[in-house]
Amino acid sequence: MKRAGLVYFAGFTIISLGLLTGCSGSSNAANTSAGSNASGSGVKIGGVVQNASDPFFVTLMCGASKEAEAEGATMTWKPTNSTSIQELQANLDAVSLTNPGGILMSGSGDSSYNTKIQSLQQTGTPVVVVNVPVIPPVEYAQITSSSDNTDFAHYVAKDIGHGGELGILGGIAGAKIFTSRYQPVIDALGKVAPDVKVLPVQYDDVDRTKAASVASALIVAHPDLKAIYAVSGPEGAGAAAAVKQAGKADKVKVYTYDATPEVVQGLQEGTISAALAQSAYRIGQEGVKAILDYRKANPGTTPVMPDASKNQTIPLKILTKENVNDADSKAFQYVSTCN
Repeated sequence: MKRAGLVYFAGFTIISLGLLTGCSGSSNAANTSAGSNASGSGVKIGGVVQNASDPFFVTLMCGASKEAEAEGATMTWKPTNSTSIQELQANLDAVSLTNPGGILMSGSGDSSYNTKIQSLQQTGTPVVVVNVPVIPPVEYAQITSSSDNTDFAHYVAKDIGHGGELGILGGIAGAKIFTSRYQPVIDALGKVAPDVKVLPVQYDDVDRTKAASVASALIVAHPDLKAIYAVSGPEGAGAAAAVKQAGKADKVKVYTYDATPEVVQGLQEGTISAALAQSAYRIGQEGVKAILDYRKANPGTTPVMPDASKNQTIPLKILTKENVNDADSKAFQYVSTCN
């Protein structure tokens, strides 16, 4: 899922703060050239993401690594296991020292990395930002999911029905990307079901265990609780687990962003009513393609300029029990390991 200054990677045999090459943790996977005719033959790509334990980023990194391997490029990751912008900045510095032909990195939603990005691009290294953009946009290109969740907001508002109370798990306080995920639901309820009482937003740092604890407290404190809306997969999974443990699956609905493996299972079982999913794999793929296309057209060290025409917005999809097993829904589901 998009994350604000944090992003979600597990299952790649991560060595904390160490360089990780390829998709399986083996240095042979991405280093194997696809041949001299491959568009990425000989190109080294560095990847940097935060909070390397989330299936969203497992899937994104898998898509990027597989695309690089298919094109004969070398994909080397240096992820962090926290949400620290400072750690990601340090890893970005470390990756830049390897003289990559391009860098794929998660954004912060602000200007935290802009000075470094501009410095890299002045020396001819294109930086493609994925998941959350940097502001202002100084990178060569950005590949992000659509931010239009209007359809999902109205789906949730109508599905909840009238009366009762709605609890919201809002990720991290002050994170605009998360506010943009729950505020439309509040607005839609005001129009469709104004008699639903929206409880104060709760924050759990996008942590499944904390989300389960917060959801449990909401269930106990609010007998009229009708639904819980979560802004991320870990929170949705935690909320569903709490509802199930409380024996309230038939009374309290759960809605969430992101189709993590646990969320998909919840959709199949009916403990989660709906999820708004991103195509994380495709985001990774398109990020690598953008770098390789640039390198093919610009093999030298000419300064890289931002090119908004190369930006891509990847569509979202609402998943429910009825469509989660459909073939066209698979591209929107995340994985816990990259095979």
